[in-house]
Amino acid sequence: MSARSEESAVERLRKQAERAIAAAQGRRVVEPLLERIVSLAPDGSDASVFAHRHLAEYRIEDHPWRALLHLRKVVGAHPDDDVVHALMGLSHALLANFRSAVSSYRRALALAPRNPWYHHNLGHLLDVALDQPATALRHLEFAHRAANPPEHEIAASLAHCLARLGRIDDARETATVAVQGEPRNREHKQLLAWIERGAPEEEGDPRTRRASPEQQQRARGASPARNASPGRSASTSSRPPREVDARREVESRSEARAERRTPRPTGERTRGGESRARTEPGVRVRGDDEDAVLPILERVMRDGGFTPEHVARARRLWVDYRETRGSREGRASRREERAPRAPKPDVCAAAIEYAIARLHGLDGVTRASVARRYGVSARAVSERFDDIQVVLALKPDDPRYARC
Repeated sequence: MSARSEESAVERLRKQAERAIAAAQGRRVVEPLLERIVSLAPDGSDASVFAHRHLAEYRIEDHPWRALLHLRKVVGAHPDDDVVHALMGLSHALLANFRSAVSSYRRALALAPRNPWYHHNLGHLLDVALDQPATALRHLEFAHRAANPPEHEIAASLAHCLARLGRIDDARETATVAVQGEPRNREHKQLLAWIERGAPEEEGDPRTRRASPEQQQRARGASPARNASPGRSASTSSRPPREVDARREVESRSEARAERRTPRPTGERTRGGESRARTEPGVRVRGDDEDAVLPILERVMRDGGFTPEHVARARRLWVDYRETRGSREGRASRREERAPRAPKPDVCAAAIEYAIARLHGLDGVTRASVARRYGVSARAVSERFDDIQVVLALKPDDPRYARC
């Protein structure tokens, strides 16, 4: 292949990838295009950097080491891109390379010194992962002041740091703000109760007891590039993805792997004590069980603080998906003389919530966090979400299910 024809092939692939990303076609469509660009485009070229950046953002949740390798290609070409340094910090944190994560966030802050989420993530790492609450305090205080609108996660992190420094009254006031910001968040309530008891060390720190060392290092929202318009790089995002506890996310992925190996009985209770429908691995859900999706979806979304509008749009999206998918599978079943297959209700509900969060630009929702709340694997949510996108031909800001 001549150099000119190879260049034109790369450009065609890039345009295809940009269109697929803009249409939210999912990883199964986009990643092969990006991998092909990487194989053809010269290192350091715009096309190569574009592909590596997007591959990193797609893979950071499930494969942080692979994401880090992609990001190193990007940072070599764009060393002044603060988002890339922040994503490298996230990758390191997910790999428990906490000191490297701190270094990456410091570099991101040097380039974007007023970004509240960089201050928050750096401060929380210093507080919990590296046991440096005094150093962490100024970053968390800045993040708390600068966040607009106020963020309950930042308030909770600041409250924890204040409590560790013995400032119990300030910590109690700040933790109360966090609870008021998300009244259904059980962990915020545990934090406030611990502070009201004087933050006793002997009973264990509520932010490290379940996931030690806790640091809020998971991208909470869809990666910037996947929400971007064609040709818009992640570095143009006005705010980086928010972050939650990386160690807990790694824990949840381990639990998901164990769950696939170990069948669980139906009617299992979640960590929060709520009963939810479960099926044995490999067991198909019958059509009438699809009606179980709406009660699960509505309850968990309300508990998660979603608005009635979000819930109503999620309900509409589920009904449309069920009917469209059922119609397609029904036709295929008649041709192949087999019963149509139905997905598990909790996986469907989780994928519908994730779709609504993506369509409404809710940065605080990731596949992993949704999967944990519904008690399913992040991979299952991802696969079902991809299917929803294909079946309903979802587009960014789709007027059927998002605000116009």
